[in-house]
Amino acid sequence: MKHATRMDENTISIGNDADVPITLFARDDVPIERMAIAEARKLSRLSVDVARLKETGFLVDDAALQEIALTPDFHLGDGRGIPIGTCLSTRSFIIPKAVGSDICCGMRFAMTDVTTSEMEAIGEPLDRKLRHIFFEGGRNIAMSADQRRALFRDGLPGLFEAGGAPAHARNENLSRVHNQGSFDTRDVDSCLADFIVGSGGVSRDDQIGSIGGGNHFVELQSVEEIVERQTAYTWGLRKGCVAIMAHSGSVSIGARIAQAFHEAARACWPEGVVKPDNDFFMLPTEGPCSGHGDGYLSAMGNGANFAVANRFYLTVMAARALSDCLGRAIELTLVYDAPHNLIWPQADGSWLHRKGACPSTHDDCDPEFPDGHPVIVPGSMGTSSWLLRGLGNVSSLCSAAHGAGRIKPRGAARKRDANELNHLRIVTKIDRKGLRSDIAQFVAASLMEEAPSCYKDPGPVIETLKGAKIAAPVARMRPMLTVKG
Repeated sequence: MKHATRMDENTISIGNDADVPITLFARDDVPIERMAIAEARKLSRLSVDVARLKETGFLVDDAALQEIALTPDFHLGDGRGIPIGTCLSTRSFIIPKAVGSDICCGMRFAMTDVTTSEMEAIGEPLDRKLRHIFFEGGRNIAMSADQRRALFRDGLPGLFEAGGAPAHARNENLSRVHNQGSFDTRDVDSCLADFIVGSGGVSRDDQIGSIGGGNHFVELQSVEEIVERQTAYTWGLRKGCVAIMAHSGSVSIGARIAQAFHEAARACWPEGVVKPDNDFFMLPTEGPCSGHGDGYLSAMGNGANFAVANRFYLTVMAARALSDCLGRAIELTLVYDAPHNLIWPQADGSWLHRKGACPSTHDDCDPEFPDGHPVIVPGSMGTSSWLLRGLGNVSSLCSAAHGAGRIKPRGAARKRDANELNHLRIVTKIDRKGLRSDIAQFVAASLMEEAPSCYKDPGPVIETLKGAKIAAPVARMRPMLTVKG
């Protein structure tokens, strides 16, 4: 086995028997799991499967696994497969498992005109209002079949045009949403047919406007520190004011798509070719079998469009809680919405996969963000989150960390001292006050899965992004209140 070699203060070259370039971005003070490195090396062995599939004609001759970049929040996921923080470039094929089941999981960040002192003065009524809206039926998002179809097919623009969002929110600046809030699809994939209800009237479901589980959240934060004043001003940041950060994805919609196309990829795998490690099935995007890849990309677009709309609603719901409690219409300004788990077509014809990584791009010709697109890096419920601007570093595949990164598995976290949560303001489905002691302990153990001690210190992660010229810090936020599903 080839060794890992530190190249400079911020980068490590991961040797592998397949000679696929693998670069890990991490300073010495960023914890990295050995098992995660082993999984990245195992992923590089896909180049052997590529060679075999070329011989069968399933993949065209120029198909290749070209490069892998690992972000500083790199860590093992909850199951076998591609670690979180993995970005990879392929040619002429895609790997659905490099996206996973939470298609277009991502971050949305919006500013309000509410000062931190205003929010703190509300007290517990805000907690109760948020619990009602998010978990007790208060969201009340009704859509017609045509509106649902428009959402899946065309994303936020389609949803707005079909009237499927609050009128006051339809003037959102879509240039501040990655890909304008719409990802390419052919139509609504057949595996999602039951989400498009009958033609008459409107209906509600338990997916749109839901946070999801795991590390997903909606958080009210205070803008504590401005690092780049001009950029912060241009983006609409206000020091001392409340921001809304939403981290969620496509929930069960993405899981449905992932399962359907995992089965399809397994079924079309050529006979006589050994199945790949960890079910890393490949789907061609060129040649006679390209229909398999095209079908997945369209369905992935459906999931991505849903996820972007889901984060839109989560932000509107949090803003509504603040507005109701303050007794006035608050001002809400979107800064950016950035996805993590997707496959992007590249100008050179290759495909860029990101699994738990944020785009960190720079386009001088973009009138909205000429100095770089916003990069959103959350910390934890008890540590700072950051906004940065992307620098377009091709050595990182123009990708940045999407968070601090886990250092403790969820099972071990549940056994830790739950007193760590006492100073945190957390709104959950159940008000923990007054609960029977055994039930309260169970709820606390579940929350401990996302406790600050289970995550890396965000400081070294941000310093790595800065030092490697992947992204430049713009502002730091402090968590004030976290809504957990």
